[in-house]
Amino acid sequence: GLALFYGGMVRGKNVLGMLMQNIFAMGLMAVLWVAIVFSLAFGDAGNGGFIGNFDYAWLKDVGPALTDQEFLSFLTIPFV
Repeated sequence: GLALFYGGMVRGKNVLGMLMQNIFAMGLMAVLWVAIVFSLAFGDAGNGGFIGNFDYAWLKDVGPALTDQEFLSFLTIPFV
């Protein structure tokens, strides 16, 4: 939907380019989520910190049994 919104804001000859930029950005966000952001969001912050560490980078040591917090993060991915 966002790609079509931005496509409507440009000239007709540039719509395809705008759609491709949006699709590329969504794919990049998915890879970044798996690679880094999940670990920063749900890794151990330690000493009352706010941002986690890289213990879960590339979803390392994340098993099939998810905690409630990890399950909620899974539900947020489609809304990013």
